[in-house]
Amino acid sequence: MSHFTITHMQSGPEDLSTQLPRTGSTVRLFAGDTYYATLDEPVYFRPDDAFPLDRCDPDLLGHDDHGPYLWITDVVVHPHAPGQRPHRGMTDFPVALSYVLDSTAAADDTLDTTKTAVVAVVLIDDAPTAGRPTDQDPDPAAGTPLQQPQPAAPEQQAVGATRTPEQLQADPEPTVPLQQQIDGIKAQLMTIAGAPLPLDSATPAQVRPDTEDHHDGPCYSIATVGPAGTLYRYRTRTFVHGTVTRETTAVDELLYWIADDLARTTAWRRASASPAAATMTEAERMRLIAIPLWHSYVFAIRKDWGYMTSQATAEATRDKQPVPHAV
Repeated sequence: MSHFTITHMQSGPEDLSTQLPRTGSTVRLFAGDTYYATLDEPVYFRPDDAFPLDRCDPDLLGHDDHGPYLWITDVVVHPHAPGQRPHRGMTDFPVALSYVLDSTAAADDTLDTTKTAVVAVVLIDDAPTAGRPTDQDPDPAAGTPLQQPQPAAPEQQAVGATRTPEQLQADPEPTVPLQQQIDGIKAQLMTIAGAPLPLDSATPAQVRPDTEDHHDGPCYSIATVGPAGTLYRYRTRTFVHGTVTRETTAVDELLYWIADDLARTTAWRRASASPAAATMTEAERMRLIAIPLWHSYVFAIRKDWGYMTSQATAEATRDKQPVPHAV
């Protein structure tokens, strides 16, 4: 996941310039080098009389003695100058900044501009060390375009918005041991779900490379590729395609897959233990109880991961298809 810092404003509302710098993380790439991003801290915005308040999510809107105001948590940015693209190591890169008025825009197939409002032209810097320690970007030569997850194709939906190797840059080795990060995700999930849960059987075990298919439960391997690269392979059971093996050079994506699996398992067990479970089919339990819980758990762990999970399951939920391989 790529990070950036909004450093200066070239044109736009004065209340924005007084709140800079602001850091953010891109979570979605739309057509035309248009990036959907979440801000690490919200931006306060006092709209004028012409601003389309009727298009705003009520949760973002407040009122005081001076009138309405908004707390902006999500933004959309795209290059201000035609032909230019964001790149690693960029500084003072001009982009058009839009405030997101309705966060459901992140899950749409194409960007719905009625859910956003262009407000400013700002300068951004690449900020590879912003956000979480395990989110650090690599340090390839400047000029490499930022790579973001693409909308999930139908055949990828069970894979949790998987990105291809061409869409990823290799991550550096995590500064925190991988198993410690996995344990941290489990601890977070137990807290979010409200009680200790038996997740040992759902926790992936580390195995030797190329032996993943010999193990029944979820597992991952770590292999060295090239002079300094790392390849992570993850074998698990998805809720549509059954058992699959995935590869990535990004440790953050491996952690997302693991968190997503643990959240799905927790949600399914909660759904199966619910009072209404006895009156529902397996597909109904998954669609009506488990999937909403699953989304909530992943969003609570990390917002950008939550968007990836909701995107990956949206089509199955919308079409009300049977959902085999629940856990």
